[in-house]
Amino acid sequence: NIPFSRGNITFSMLTPEPNLRPGYNDFYNSAALQEFVKATHVRIHLHGQYHTQNPVVPFRHRYYAVDEITISG
Repeated sequence: NIPFSRGNITFSMLTPEPNLRPGYNDFYNSAALQEFVKATHVRIHLHGQYHTQNPVVPFRHRYYAVDEITISG
C-alpha cells in the first residue's frame, strides 16, 4: 500500500477501546468523562511512521506532514 496524500486520521475520545474511558457510553451523565475530554493542551506524537526502502515508492510518499488539525466536540 502506498500512503495517500491529504488523508485523515480520526481520534475518538468516546470509544471504549483501546483504552477504557470512564463512562464512555453515557457521556451526559458521566462527570468523569466530561472532565476527561476537556482539552486545554493537545499533543500529537507521530510514532512508528510509515517508512519503506521499496524503490518503486516515490520519495514524496516517504514522510508524514500535518496539513490541518481540527478539534471538535
